[in-house]
Amino acid sequence: MQSDLATDEGLLRIEFARGDGHCGIPILFHPDVFRVGRPRPERRVAIADREVIGHVTLRTIAHYLRYADGVGRGDFSYLGAVGDLCGQGADPFEAEVSDHGSVVCLIVEEFVDGRHSGAQIEEWIFAAWTPDASLGIISGHRIVGRKAWYWAALARSGLPLLHITDFDVAVRSDPFIVKGPALWAEHTCDAEMEQWTIGNETYASAIDDPEDALGKAYGHPTAIAFDLEWYATAPFTKLQPPGGPSSWLGYEQRGVVHGTVDLIGESPLELVEIPAHRWHRWSPEDPAGTTQGIEPLMLPTAVAHTGVRAPFRFPDGSIIDLVLTSRGWARRARSGQSRAEVEPAG
Repeated sequence: MQSDLATDEGLLRIEFARGDGHCGIPILFHPDVFRVGRPRPERRVAIADREVIGHVTLRTIAHYLRYADGVGRGDFSYLGAVGDLCGQGADPFEAEVSDHGSVVCLIVEEFVDGRHSGAQIEEWIFAAWTPDASLGIISGHRIVGRKAWYWAALARSGLPLLHITDFDVAVRSDPFIVKGPALWAEHTCDAEMEQWTIGNETYASAIDDPEDALGKAYGHPTAIAFDLEWYATAPFTKLQPPGGPSSWLGYEQRGVVHGTVDLIGESPLELVEIPAHRWHRWSPEDPAGTTQGIEPLMLPTAVAHTGVRAPFRFPDGSIIDLVLTSRGWARRARSGQSRAEVEPAG
């Protein structure tokens, strides 16, 4: 890198999109962007004028430097620094690249979209539905040690449930890529706390009776592909675990989804700004080095719903039985549960 400060200032100009407590997202406004780390060839488009910089003072943290001139989907880089980089007490409007490698002081919050390195269990779930509750989508994955669980569904009124699960996937160097036999799936953070891409290409099991999804989940193999963009419409809200914050940490966020679902033998399903939600949870590591489990997502329980349903049974024996209401996905009421025990879901 150049040692001339004037040249450095011309090379890298960083401006924060917002200065609130959620940390502004730095944006690079120069066409020649340096990417820190190792190149990842999977579903990435090679950029000829980019260089890989290796430096002992740089380490991965959970913020992106976004390429403002149209880098391909998901092709963003983590950038971090140690030592004297955090001497400033406020977010800088501009940052200089000096000859000793100082880049910019990025404030790391507990609640970030990226992977929490100390968490043995971490989970991301994305959901969307049409306002009339006739169609719902769910896509989630959980990291459990060195394995990943992936589950997804497309549920529609009057049609078979399209059900996807793979609970034995090796965690890759990029934990947001899930690859198993006949499965590719990815949750890509395009802009922290603002935008995600949800994609998959696989075979779903078409199940006539959703109750069968809690058993072997056998059904007619159906080619399916999600190509969805999730956009936030509100700030995140911290979740309150039933067992207290020592059991797990997490947050949720409202949004909307645009995109397409491709199905074999059908016209593509075009989704335009339909209501959506997402959740991110992880387990803190206690001083003894042990980790508690995370129970299935606790949603409001619905008695009245449209009949659109998507149940899942997980390897630890836990179950989440989702039904669709006008407010979104909710838990299906257990047989014999009284109305006084459930929260109305509309």
